[in-house]
Amino acid sequence: MFTDIVGYTALMSKDEAKALQLLQHNRELLKPIIRQFRGEWLKEIGDGTLSSFDSAVDSVNCALAIQQVLKDDPDLKLRIGIHIGDVVFERGDVFGDGVNIASRLEPLADPGGIYISEKVQDDIRNKSGIVTEFVGERSLKGVDQPLKVYTVTVGKAPPIKPISSVLAAVGRRRWMGAALMAVAAVVVVLVTYMTGILGGNGADFAPRLGDRSVAVLPFLNLSDSQEDEYFSDGVMDDILTHLARIGDLRVIARTSVMQYKGTEKRIRDIARELGVATILEGSVRRSANRVRITGQLIDAETEEHLWAESYDRDLTDIFAIQSEVAQKIAAALKATLSPEAKERIEKRPTENTEAYEWYLRGNDYLHQGSIGVAGSRSDLDKALSVYQRAIELDPNFAAAYARLSYTYTALHFFHSMLPHGERALQAVERALELDPDLPEGHLALGYYYNLVNRDYDQALKAFATAQKGLQSDSDLLSEIGFVQMRQGKWDQALSNLRLAADRDPRSPLIHKRLANIYLYRRQYSKAEQVLNHLMALTPDNPWVYAHLVEIALLRDGDVKRARQVVKEASNYLQPVDVMWAGSELIHRLGFWRFGLLGRDFNTILRDYSDTRRKAGNQIYYFSMAQLHGLAEQPELSRAYYDSSLAWIEAGVAAAPGKFQLQSDLGLACAFLGLKDRAIAAGLRSKELMPISTCHW
Repeated sequence: MFTDIVGYTALMSKDEAKALQLLQHNRELLKPIIRQFRGEWLKEIGDGTLSSFDSAVDSVNCALAIQQVLKDDPDLKLRIGIHIGDVVFERGDVFGDGVNIASRLEPLADPGGIYISEKVQDDIRNKSGIVTEFVGERSLKGVDQPLKVYTVTVGKAPPIKPISSVLAAVGRRRWMGAALMAVAAVVVVLVTYMTGILGGNGADFAPRLGDRSVAVLPFLNLSDSQEDEYFSDGVMDDILTHLARIGDLRVIARTSVMQYKGTEKRIRDIARELGVATILEGSVRRSANRVRITGQLIDAETEEHLWAESYDRDLTDIFAIQSEVAQKIAAALKATLSPEAKERIEKRPTENTEAYEWYLRGNDYLHQGSIGVAGSRSDLDKALSVYQRAIELDPNFAAAYARLSYTYTALHFFHSMLPHGERALQAVERALELDPDLPEGHLALGYYYNLVNRDYDQALKAFATAQKGLQSDSDLLSEIGFVQMRQGKWDQALSNLRLAADRDPRSPLIHKRLANIYLYRRQYSKAEQVLNHLMALTPDNPWVYAHLVEIALLRDGDVKRARQVVKEASNYLQPVDVMWAGSELIHRLGFWRFGLLGRDFNTILRDYSDTRRKAGNQIYYFSMAQLHGLAEQPELSRAYYDSSLAWIEAGVAAAPGKFQLQSDLGLACAFLGLKDRAIAAGLRSKELMPISTCHW
């Protein structure tokens, strides 16, 4: 019998004392009941237990009694699976079909329910007080033939003694015998009820299982202060980065694993969603200058520990702990660790632990909106400040300089803080001066060339150097693919983005880029698969619906389907208006381009004007001008173009260096027949943003 307590991991992160009390409560409740039904409590595994029974009837009656006792207990929710099979006892451990098939049965059971195999059903058939119902045949991994599964729907277990009297009874019998035995035994598996798994959709990027694949779940922060969350996240991040240096391993990226922070999902379900064979979970407790880190590498299918360790050391040993954990995992998974990777993993990034703590704080701010997804100006400014503090404490902290460069690049590109572009280059040059082989330094250099300098060849060169030390890094693969898209290298871009999606199966940014490639190549069916996956991740993402509308109209000319997509979007969003020619989300309300297809201009003008009049920007004026032009109302069309021109001219006066405003100015002048001004504005826009380096 295996048992797990629902929500125990999450509870430990919030209230360790309460969690330990619950563990003791679980022990006190289950042990007496198991003994009363002639069961054997074999051992405890964390918050789980393992027991066996002498007969199917005893096991089912015990399960019924347990569920009866726990049904009114809000803190303990269990599910039960029972199977009869051969069991081997060796050195106090248990193996065999009885254990294996029972462990396959347990995910099928409903919360508070009991699932049994056909062998158990045969033994308890027509037994008084037990009623079962056939569920169906189920294919179980490692089992050659489908297994017939039944649920115990009604039962009246024999009355159990009061818990107090049982606790006072004679202590449990000692387990005897270390020799191999084949016995007909029953194993009852009780597990926490968890939410279901994400359904597959057959897309090209679908996660795959592999013996050397691992996901590092967010480490629990068991420190007294919740403000130390950045520290536990940072420890997890660094271990994940070390693992990404090992070429033999497929490591799931941070974006995907952080979505499971605080989750109560089962390990097996998380592994299925991420497509990995193993899960690393752990915890961090920090007190003054001491740190205690625990880690467990778990086989996702059997939920058995492949490796587990606990470290209780001075804070100065944090880097040695992270290095050892990464190398132990590589050994457990029989992954080849190259001498270069080993040297990098063992290298201390700084000798100053205070500088390292500031560095982790910076990473926490940067992760609020990392490169590739615009972070808020506030978070990026905070990251800038704490990275600079880390560098003040250790002027030779190369990794901090690399992260500082990331931040400058993000502020330059996403927030138009152009002077930060040069500072990004200065910071990354200093990082590589201190550590010429630092992969994160070359990654930062690649971002600089890509987003600031617009030199795509140099960006790819820097990324290639970074890739030698970060072979499983999904962000790196995604950026390589994105640069190759800019260069029109479609096949190479597609290959790298699919690899990135494989390592980061829950990343909206990567799947958005992957969908774009398929759309550009007019591979609409594949684009639709990616978009459907992305919709499951972010159902409130208007961009997804915009492209699904695009597919309906461009591939099929199916206005009815496009309208249906908009209707589906309204379940999560305000109704959206999409200019599908160019795939840009433009408006919040109405879908006037459907009306264009029906030539119903009066209705379109009324609805569009009502919903967008307050916007008062060039998009509104342009759209109204176009609509009046299509409705053969040239005077009104020109009036709106005039309004658009006035709005754009005010913008150009305030920001003459913005290429997009110059482009809009050229368009407005062209529509008004101002040929010379239109050409001049177009040339100025091209001068500010040459086509060869345009990132949009």
